[in-house]
Amino acid sequence: MPNIIRVEKRKNKLKKLFFKMPIARVDNYYLGLARFKGLYKLHNHKSDELIYVLDGKLIIKVNNRKYTLHPGEAILIKKGEKHVSMSEEETHVLVFESQKIKINFFED
Repeated sequence: MPNIIRVEKRKNKLKKLFFKMPIARVDNYYLGLARFKGLYKLHNHKSDELIYVLDGKLIIKVNNRKYTLHPGEAILIKKGEKHVSMSEEETHVLVFESQKIKINFFED
């Protein structure tokens, strides 16, 4: 039986910044909802990550190249690519990534 995901309703439940709330599972991946504001540390993963902006504006630096994402835009970050995210305003994103994702942080 299909499962309806009410993203707007779930956005209101996000209290912590940068916390990814899983809202759906697809095989060995999950769709997460997150709230950004400020800077999220430089890091990478051992699997790919797709970030889709719902509202606000997200700036992402991937391998020292800067990308600015607006609502309706997404970025695919390949495994191993170092990246950092920042947002001056509250921004909500959907994140599609492996359920077994491991984050490797680097010192600034």
